[in-house]
Amino acid sequence: MGWGVTEIGLSPIGQHRIDPVYLDRVFYYLVVLLVLGWSGTGCWLDVTRRRLPNWWLKLGRVCLIPITGMVLQHKGTLADDLASAVAAIGTGIGLWFGLYVAVFIINPHSMGAGDVKLAAILGGGVGLVSGEPVAAAIWIAVAILSAAGLTLLIAVVTAGKRGWGDRRKAKTARVPASVPHGPAMLAATAIVWGISGGHLQVP
Repeated sequence: MGWGVTEIGLSPIGQHRIDPVYLDRVFYYLVVLLVLGWSGTGCWLDVTRRRLPNWWLKLGRVCLIPITGMVLQHKGTLADDLASAVAAIGTGIGLWFGLYVAVFIINPHSMGAGDVKLAAILGGGVGLVSGEPVAAAIWIAVAILSAAGLTLLIAVVTAGKRGWGDRRKAKTARVPASVPHGPAMLAATAIVWGISGGHLQVP
């Protein structure tokens, strides 16, 4: 039996090996589906129940950030210096989580505890994509401002319907007449990921 040259080396003639590029694409789309599913679930929970449950937040903490890190590292877009990458993640968490903790302490009715916990997760994700502390600080600022703007937009657009719908449900579901912050925070993170260099492009 002879040997033939394939894209990844030598293999027996008549046998085929899967091109690593296709494996990259499969893994990429699996991660994208997981992120979209997690984000969509969070948006639905926040809009309908005005809360982000701990199990959903734990899923984001335990699964999404490490998986995203593996994708970025595999594509060579994570910072070459591991210390710089860790510092960027810490910067992202510290800035977004720290700001939301301060706001929550000053005015507990302005947002829920789940929003504060989500800020830590998304801050770490933005820091991971940024790759180094200074860039992380800049993109966290963009994400926070975008989240605030989107939250304000949601509040203005849904003011009448939200107030009536929440009062109607208050007798059974006890949903407060508040604005969900989760969807705006998730959308702001997606915007930052989209404009910060295209780190999650299809392989």
